[in-house]
Amino acid sequence: MNHKKIIFVITFLAVFGFIFNFGTPDAKAMTVAEIRALIAQLQQQIAQLQQQLTKITGEEEVWCHDFHLNLKYGMGGTEVKALQTALEKEGFYKRTITSDFDEYTASCVVGFQEKYKEDVLAPWGLEHGTGYVGPTTRAKLNKLCGCVVVKPYIKVLSPNGGEKWVVGNTYNITWESSGIDKVNIYLEEIELPGGIWQTTECLQESCDPNVSFCPPCDKLIASNISASLGKYSWTIPANQQVLTKAKIAIYSVSAGKISDKSDNYFSISSGALGLESLENQLASISATISQLAEKIKELLGR
Repeated sequence: MNHKKIIFVITFLAVFGFIFNFGTPDAKAMTVAEIRALIAQLQQQIAQLQQQLTKITGEEEVWCHDFHLNLKYGMGGTEVKALQTALEKEGFYKRTITSDFDEYTASCVVGFQEKYKEDVLAPWGLEHGTGYVGPTTRAKLNKLCGCVVVKPYIKVLSPNGGEKWVVGNTYNITWESSGIDKVNIYLEEIELPGGIWQTTECLQESCDPNVSFCPPCDKLIASNISASLGKYSWTIPANQQVLTKAKIAIYSVSAGKISDKSDNYFSISSGALGLESLENQLASISATISQLAEKIKELLGR
């Protein structure tokens, strides 16, 4: 049995054993702390099963951990213990694992960050490690020792249809991804006022052979953006044409034919529609606040 099959089997057994012993949890009634505690318990069961399976099969023990929390100096617990274990396997942590995020642990994190600075520090414009385990550090840790193997993908989150953006304003283009290092962002499927469609594809000879179809290179918004950031703040330039319809497309720079675009069209208008823009922005903010309020109520069980 190979390592991937072993990890799958023990993960299934751990989850099955948990449900059998404790029942299926009601996610809506659970607090964040309870969810984290359940995750930690499942991870502990997985580790125990891994050790037992290693003794039975005689194979080398496989250690893995998925990091979902930002970690910093002064914290402690199972997540810090997992961090120290990961740093130990990378050759940085050389003391007894304590589960306490002390100064030594922070210095090891700095070493890890500087070893992988292109993935961890460069997206933030940093040259030296910070000792803080944030999004890009976690992404690298998960890539090196994560338990869940996910097929690489990109999913555009915003704009995703119906947004009314205005020239001169700044908006966040957002996405989620896995297994992707860098992305390029484009405008696609452009319709000008009057129903005139504008082709945005490059000439065939200039196409990237690694993508399934030719990207719209003449409408490039940004290139070589770290995928782990999950967003890009785009200030729509003053010379941008008014567009009645458009989509955002995001392509992986180096992961073959992986790409995604907005599910539906958004528009870009001139600054002359200032009041309409403010109304749309306020409506969007109001909707976001309502969603957050509902989520908080759900987590608080109210």
